[in-house]
Amino acid sequence: MNIFAKLFRQDIEAFAQVLVADLAKRCPPPDGQARQSKRLAAALEETYLRAAKFRRERRLGLLGKARLGNAFKWGLKERGYTEAFVETRTRELVLRLAQKQ
Repeated sequence: MNIFAKLFRQDIEAFAQVLVADLAKRCPPPDGQARQSKRLAAALEETYLRAAKFRRERRLGLLGKARLGNAFKWGLKERGYTEAFVETRTRELVLRLAQKQ
C-alpha cells in the first residue's frame, strides 16, 4: 500500500471517530434511541455539516466517502446505538457527503 494512501485512510477514520465521540458526548445512546429530540437533531445537523466540510477540504472521492461512512457506522455501533439508529444516521451522513455544494 502506498504510504500516502495509508495516511489518507487513517485521516478519514480518525475524523469519523471524532464525529462519533462528539455526537455520543452530546447525545448518549439511550437519549439518541428514545426519540428525535431537538438536541439530537441539532447534534446530527452539526455532525453532517462537519463531515461535508471535511469532504470539501480533503476532496474525498467515492472511496473516501465510503470509508468515512463505514468508519462512522462502526463507531456508532461500538458506542452502543441501536441498529436502526446506526443505519439511519449512516445513510443520512452518506447522502450529505454525496450532495454537491
